[in-house]
Amino acid sequence: MADWRFSKILLVTDGSLHSTTTEQTALNFAQRFGSSVDIINVIRKPFFGEKWLRTQIEETLASLASEKTQHLDSVVERFQQAGITDAHRSLLEGKSSDEITKYALSHDIDLVIRYRKGAASKRRGMVGQTAYKLLGICPVPVLLVAPEQPVEPNSVLACVDLNDDLTLNSKIVSIARAIKLNPEQQPNVLYCWDLFGHEFLKHRMNSQEYDEMVQRIEAEQRLRFDEMIRQLGLDASKPGIDMVFGPPQYAIPDYSDQHNADLVVMATVAPRSFGNKLLGSTVENTLHDLKCSILAIKPDGFESPLSL
Repeated sequence: MADWRFSKILLVTDGSLHSTTTEQTALNFAQRFGSSVDIINVIRKPFFGEKWLRTQIEETLASLASEKTQHLDSVVERFQQAGITDAHRSLLEGKSSDEITKYALSHDIDLVIRYRKGAASKRRGMVGQTAYKLLGICPVPVLLVAPEQPVEPNSVLACVDLNDDLTLNSKIVSIARAIKLNPEQQPNVLYCWDLFGHEFLKHRMNSQEYDEMVQRIEAEQRLRFDEMIRQLGLDASKPGIDMVFGPPQYAIPDYSDQHNADLVVMATVAPRSFGNKLLGSTVENTLHDLKCSILAIKPDGFESPLSL
């Protein structure tokens, strides 16, 4: 498996309470991996109508930029005092998700770390609109930090899918293993399998025939899952290697809650959906209910729409 070190981290922060745990997470990762850190904030450009309606728009923007720059300077100073001497800041202007992605592409970033949802976000669920769009267009791993606590992962859950190729699943598991505080231990691995139309079939088939069918399919899934775990270099007999029945958008949040996962590592765009700029419905619905921090991985060969 690849050796993941995250040598260059991009920290996105806005100075709000929501970003406090994000900044500490980036510091934790930088200290652990010996990373350099680029620290940025993005100010959106005023709409055309706002320029006419607000006569003091330039003064407002200048004041906002000054305030944001002061915060970025304080974060850089904090990192440098903690031993991260290669820490720099930039204040950008534009659409946040686009500017973050373009910065990651042009500066060879290995990992983007951002808060999961801003205080002013109106998007339902646990992930805000900017973060949601970022997951769909940014080609490098994106870590969205939950507001409750910094990511110091003892319990890392790698979510794999037998419908994806081994390369993508290997990438998910190897990154999850690298992030664990004890990388010598294997991460928890979860595969959610489902039977299309099972509720429909359950009420229209003989109960014995239905149960036998489910057991047969589950046994087939188990054989495939165990083989994949073996190919990933993991021990399926150890605790934490689990296969559960149910749609992933419900099963993953439930499982992560029950097992107190600190971080869920999962793919947000599968190879079979390269044409989509944003996320598939299954991933989107999963993100709505996940309470812990999320590390989103793209498959090899993913092309950001902003790189075209």
